Amino acid sequence: DGATSAAAVVALVAATGMAVAAGAAVATLDQGRHDTAWAVAGADLRVSGDALDGQAIASLADHRDVRALTTLSDGSDVRVEGGSSAYASRLLTDATALRDVQGGAVGAVPGVAALAAGAGTDGRIPVVVSETAATQMGNAREIEVDGVEARVVAVARDVLAGVPKRVWVLMDRETLGDERPSYDPPVSVLVAADG
Repeated sequence: DGATSAAAVVALVAATGMAVAAGAAVATLDQGRHDTAWAVAGADLRVSGDALDGQAIASLADHRDVRALTTLSDGSDVRVEGGSSAYASRLLTDATALRDVQGGAVGAVPGVAALAAGAGTDGRIPVVVSETAATQMGNAREIEVDGVEARVVAVARDVLAGVPKRVWVLMDRETLGDERPSYDPPVSVLVAADG
């Protein structure tokens, strides 16, 4: 209206531009922080510790905000035969529950649906292996895990939520049937939570 100086207009435009840029930067950083945390946890929440007994896990499941949970258990290091042999940490889970818990989580384990489907018509147990384990076995698809014939259905990144080792093979507990080890203490509980 003539009373507004060009300098005031420039200052207003510059301030608005800076506010928009700062807001976009904060939103980008916040999303990155969220995605990184989700990838490291492997779910909405990961609980790890030495005292993850049945009672502790049941109390987690009873919490009103917990939608689903599953355990990752470390049976022990076992011999894995493929193109060559290696020793890997055998991890056990309930594959159906793992699929429900991880949903679309960043860092979700690939091939979980195939794990949940059970043994194939050839009797081989589906497994997911870490990148390092796959490399050590010469990227073989038909392998043997501690005497159990298995088929690699997916290769996942080495970092698996709550698992300190980089060489691992993941199996569904129930699919193993009689071959399931009697000693498989939980190393982590992965939780899908509301809110």
